[in-house]
Amino acid sequence: MLMIAQIHDGWLMVLSYVIAFAASYTVITLIGEMSVHKDRLRLFYSAFTTGIGLWAAQFFAMMAYRTPLSANHHFYVFLLSAAVPFFAFLAAFSILSDTSPSSSKGRLAAGSLVAGTGVCAMHFVGVHAIHLQADLTYDSVWIFVSWALAVTASYVSFRLAYRFRGNSHGWKALCSLIMGLGAVGVHYMAMNGTTFRYDQPIDNTPIVAVSDMFVASTVGIAALFLSGISAMSLLVNRRLRAAELKYSSLFEQSPELVIVADNQGKVLRSNRRALEVAGYEAEEIVGRNLLEFVCPEDLASAQESLDKSLAGQGHSMEIGIISKTGSRNDVSVSSIPMLADGVLQGVCIIVKNITLDKMMKEQLRQLTERHELILNTMVEGVYGLGADRKTVFWNKAAEEMTGYSSADLIGLEAHDLIHHTHSDGTTSKPEHCAIFTAMKERKQVHMPDELFWRKDGSSFPVEYTVNPIVSAGSETAAAVVTFRDITELKQAREMIRRSEKLTMAGELAAGIAHEIRNPLTAIKGFIQLMKERMPVSYYDIILAEIGRIELITGELLMLSKPQAVEYQPTYVPVILDHVVTLLESEAIMHDVQIVRSYEGPSLQVSCDPNQLKQVFINMVKNSIEAMPTGGTITIEAKADRSDIVIVVRDEGVGISEDKIRMLGQPFYTTKEKGTGLGMMVSLNIVENHGGRVNVTSEPGLGTEIRVFLPSCLAS
Repeated sequence: MLMIAQIHDGWLMVLSYVIAFAASYTVITLIGEMSVHKDRLRLFYSAFTTGIGLWAAQFFAMMAYRTPLSANHHFYVFLLSAAVPFFAFLAAFSILSDTSPSSSKGRLAAGSLVAGTGVCAMHFVGVHAIHLQADLTYDSVWIFVSWALAVTASYVSFRLAYRFRGNSHGWKALCSLIMGLGAVGVHYMAMNGTTFRYDQPIDNTPIVAVSDMFVASTVGIAALFLSGISAMSLLVNRRLRAAELKYSSLFEQSPELVIVADNQGKVLRSNRRALEVAGYEAEEIVGRNLLEFVCPEDLASAQESLDKSLAGQGHSMEIGIISKTGSRNDVSVSSIPMLADGVLQGVCIIVKNITLDKMMKEQLRQLTERHELILNTMVEGVYGLGADRKTVFWNKAAEEMTGYSSADLIGLEAHDLIHHTHSDGTTSKPEHCAIFTAMKERKQVHMPDELFWRKDGSSFPVEYTVNPIVSAGSETAAAVVTFRDITELKQAREMIRRSEKLTMAGELAAGIAHEIRNPLTAIKGFIQLMKERMPVSYYDIILAEIGRIELITGELLMLSKPQAVEYQPTYVPVILDHVVTLLESEAIMHDVQIVRSYEGPSLQVSCDPNQLKQVFINMVKNSIEAMPTGGTITIEAKADRSDIVIVVRDEGVGISEDKIRMLGQPFYTTKEKGTGLGMMVSLNIVENHGGRVNVTSEPGLGTEIRVFLPSCLAS
């Protein structure tokens, strides 16, 4: 069996390479576009034009092959040879469309493997489409070499295409030369590994190895390739024009000034908003540098912003620009780098005139400052609540009264911090709070006596008013709460009430004392007449007690008309010892033990001894009566800074907190048969001596009374 020698037509070989180069250039161009546009139509026509172009180059190369045998072709296999590269490149481009210059080499390798295999398969399917009267054999080594060349050429071409896609047409032509050589090289290497053998005598004159119909089909498909490129180009141009129209409409109809500048900051294009923002027509700013319009004081900031934009970083800032009239306009500028295939093409500047906004903000700021100044100079506490019940304002007086700073409460609900308990001790939930109720019902509320709480946990009485601020469309008003500390007011009211009671008590005491003194004088006279008829000890006791009654009536008179008393330095323990001696027998009768404790040598006060003695007699007697089953009374005297402190402590039944607040009021007593005058007189005497009384008690555990009197050393 004889082997047919391979002879090629040189012109057709050159033509096949030209077609391969054109197809390669199309591939290089489309790869750059696919990295940005990944729609299916683009993938389809990219695969179509590339596959048909390489197929045409392949079959022009086949037409260059000369053989002495006549040939015909299998039409369906012929069509299959055209479909193979189309589907191969469709798959390869689908893989490569997700590839960027920084992506892994794996995708490039996978795409190259699919494309190279498709090109190699196209050749062998095309060879089988030509039916020669000869036996066909292949050299496996050359077949592998042709496949490896196809894959390698595809990888190198794709790699270079991504590397230089943003550069000039020269780089694309270089990549196309390499890819075209690879495509043609695959054909000739594969043909070098393909052998035709025959066993019949033949004429040795070489003829074209393909039929006229095959030639016509090849030319037709090549024409289809060119028509496809033209049609796809037309479609792409239409899309680009439509995109340009959309861009132009968006550019011109934008409510803000939009400027396009080149890499040096020179204005290339501007929309018509330039007239509104800066007073220039759009044509007047084209060709000028952006920095020409910036106010001198903002020039450094504008240059820095432009440099960032030209470096590919978007940037926003507020600057002043010089209008056509020479006035300053404040604008907000956003710069957006314009990139194409990773290369900076220019900068898009969006400019918004904020002159009026800044003026309004400044006016609002000044107005807010004035309001805050007024509110912060008020002696009343003022705080504002938003519709969400969060604190929006807290003035200085509120800070001083509560201890909470504005930073502690702004943005928070103040209820749980300052208004969670009422003056009657009941706990207020937010939904029952008078402030929130006023906001919900949109009506003013005035509360004359409530409790607010300080940051340190203490409380103070307040009088407050809630003024809702009603806004349209809101179910809940914003509100302003004005409050003031009424501690001193309540104390003044209490003093007035106490003064009124003291006046009444004084008038009553004066009447009682006057009525007691008249019969007391007679009794004292008759006792003196009976002195000779009774033991001396009885007489002395009766006379001493009558003297005590006279002293008490004198103190009652002192309530209505203060008496002139003579103060003298007195050692406090002497007074306390006299009191204990006087009441010791009564204490023993009630099974009460009196314990005394004196600390310090200088326990002297300036006082009227008889009045102080009356005070402590009242206190010790109260302690004895508070222990019906017996117990211990402790009497202490000690120095405390500038005061002398006298403590009377018992183990009696105790007094509740609400009753302690009432002690000292006229005719108020905790005893069944008491009049309340004893404690009232005692408190009055201590106050006249410049002192004060502090009572603490716990029911069931006893009572402690502390009397503070100024020390003689302090005076």
